[in-house]
Amino acid sequence: MTVYENGALYNEFSVTNRVPQSGQTLVDGRRISLVVVDGDLSRSQTGTLGVDVRPTSVSDRTVTVEAEGGPLTVAVASTLSEETWRDQLLDGEYDENGPDAANGEPDDGRYVVDVTKTDGVVELTLESGYDYELNLAKVGVGTDVAEPTPTYLTGVDGETVSENGERRVVAEVRDEFDNPVSGVTVNASVDGPGTVTSTAVSGSDGRAAFTYTPEDVDGQRSATVTAAVGASLGAKERVEFDLSVVDSDGSGGGSGRGAEINPGDPGSVVQRGATIENGGRVAVTLENTDGERRRVVEAVRFNFYSQDSQGGAGTDPPTRAVFGDGEATLPVRGAYRDVSVPLEAGGNRTLSFAFDDRQGQRHRVDEGDFFVFSVLYDDGDAATYFVAPEKRIDSGGNGN
Repeated sequence: MTVYENGALYNEFSVTNRVPQSGQTLVDGRRISLVVVDGDLSRSQTGTLGVDVRPTSVSDRTVTVEAEGGPLTVAVASTLSEETWRDQLLDGEYDENGPDAANGEPDDGRYVVDVTKTDGVVELTLESGYDYELNLAKVGVGTDVAEPTPTYLTGVDGETVSENGERRVVAEVRDEFDNPVSGVTVNASVDGPGTVTSTAVSGSDGRAAFTYTPEDVDGQRSATVTAAVGASLGAKERVEFDLSVVDSDGSGGGSGRGAEINPGDPGSVVQRGATIENGGRVAVTLENTDGERRRVVEAVRFNFYSQDSQGGAGTDPPTRAVFGDGEATLPVRGAYRDVSVPLEAGGNRTLSFAFDDRQGQRHRVDEGDFFVFSVLYDDGDAATYFVAPEKRIDSGGNGN
């Protein structure tokens, strides 16, 4: 009898005599492929039988995955032994020497470092420190094959939009196998200035496109476009696009001067320097040069970060900033986040920033680095500050 199970094909002559007919398809380098077989098929006859296998959810798309708190593992049910998997099916994939990085060895292209079997389940342990590409698919045989259903939405990041322009936002409908689903009605709404087309139907690529049209604004304002499948309010069935709308022509109706860069005019809020503090935080000093008017920072945005290429800071730049004592978390190039920071008339105020990389680790700020942030004030003004922090010098003349 020929058996296919979870990426392995073998001939079974008895419960103790199973002979693989090919290698496995679960792991190929850093690519993981999982295929679900669904349906009801029963035949009893001698000789060979052709089986019609039809795809129900397939795509070339992969999803990048990484382990949290330990190595990534792949577990599948199998009647084959641990030794058969390790010595035959995983030939060319199993690294008998263990993790390369732990042993000080170069990457050899083999990432399965352990194989175990417990209660009929084979578990493959993959080497830590790498991202893996996961591909999921579903095929049907016989009858009673369940069709995939819309499971979640995904989309692109938000960005800045001119008040005179439009922004095309695209939501993608995917099933439980991360593959696109067509013919699904997606609804959209906007919270903030402007309008958005209300409905769209996903195409063959699973994508539903909407057009956001901003309205005239003063300074810089945020808008959130939300796309959802049906009337669902679940986190998986909706996606949000955070957009920043900019007064590009100074036509706003308030007293704002637009998103002025490093303002220095009398009466404006001026940057008076920035220092690198202990723990990698940056303290930015702003001075309200208007001696009669109190200002309040009502929103802040993290625009950009550049590392000093000579500073040895590494190649993984920050992807988010933490404002104050956790008052707001700011994704790079994300939308404005609400804060409340008063600047008294004629006074100074220090704004504190810390930065995390994409692994969630605190980034070390070095001299030569610079970053950009924008703020919205309570009177409608907006300002953008380019910050090049310096090390703080203590009383002994030493940098921290």
